[in-house]
Amino acid sequence: MWPKMWIKNMKAGLIDVLRGKFQDDLSVNQVDPDLHQLLSITDNLKCLLSARQGVGSGDPEYGLPDIHDLQRHVSNSSEELRGLIAEKIKRFEPRLRKIRVEAIPAEQAHSPLAYRIFAELLDRKRVSFKAVFRAGAVAELQLLSW
Repeated sequence: MWPKMWIKNMKAGLIDVLRGKFQDDLSVNQVDPDLHQLLSITDNLKCLLSARQGVGSGDPEYGLPDIHDLQRHVSNSSEELRGLIAEKIKRFEPRLRKIRVEAIPAEQAHSPLAYRIFAELLDRKRVSFKAVFRAGAVAELQLLSW
């Protein structure tokens, strides 16, 4: 059984705690506890934005549709993807609120599909991320500010 005080102050996600590390193999114990929540959210967003919608055995809405199919079939695919990213984050990352997603011009991002994600943590602190999508690769997600 976990000590109550530890659970109350735990900011890392359950999976992070059970694995003992974040996705980038940083040990939970090596990271300042004040950053646990941010790294956990970053990891969760990376999984969410890299997952193909309907492929997982859990919720069939988890993840994004095939981005390259979206580009071929939707004339305004960048805007469509922007809306889908915001919708998925609102649904699957409850530690964020007031989510806003903006496209980054391709010449600035060196990728045709790149976005800035702005949000608030539940304690009202503002955070931002950069998500980049490239053919045949998982989504790149970077924590920009907190």
